[in-house]
Amino acid sequence: MKNPESGSTRFLTGSGGPTGSFTGTYITHPDFGFSGPGGVSDRHDLAVVLLDDAPGIAPAQLPTEGLLDELRESSELRSGTFTAVGYGVVREDKTGGHHALFVDGGRRFATPSFQSLLAAWLNLSQQPSTGDAGTCYGDSGGPHFLGGETSNLLVSITVTGDAPCRATDRTYRLDTASARDFLGEFVDLP
Repeated sequence: MKNPESGSTRFLTGSGGPTGSFTGTYITHPDFGFSGPGGVSDRHDLAVVLLDDAPGIAPAQLPTEGLLDELRESSELRSGTFTAVGYGVVREDKTGGHHALFVDGGRRFATPSFQSLLAAWLNLSQQPSTGDAGTCYGDSGGPHFLGGETSNLLVSITVTGDAPCRATDRTYRLDTASARDFLGEFVDLP
């Protein structure tokens, strides 16, 4: 997670959730892979983990189909609050290069702002100069919630971004027909 001078990246502490590791089996989307260049491509960059034992926590809420499109049409997406969660690389300041990046295993969250919406992607800003923060190396597969730090509405998954983790956080949408078709094989969808 990037830690801009504004301090919008914070540790998650006292969450009351379980600690330790869980075992399970992962299943990737059967169409995973390159599907063409540009913002309309859909790499189906999604997987589920089937846990061996119940973790004892409530699962995140998934979005209805087309939720992000609806919010864009009503102009609510631009002012929406997003919360990214991860365990990856941390940037100490907004000017340092890769030498300013480190991993300490701490779970953090950051609050990026809306940048753009594409067919399969939700792009979020992680520009330290505007006070945004976002994900970095090692955060892939982590959740992006729509809402503040207590939100449970999981709308996208960390996939990629720019190399220095300073501009765009590209996330894979979970409200598309493709994502929902895959997820619907494993969970009941709203």
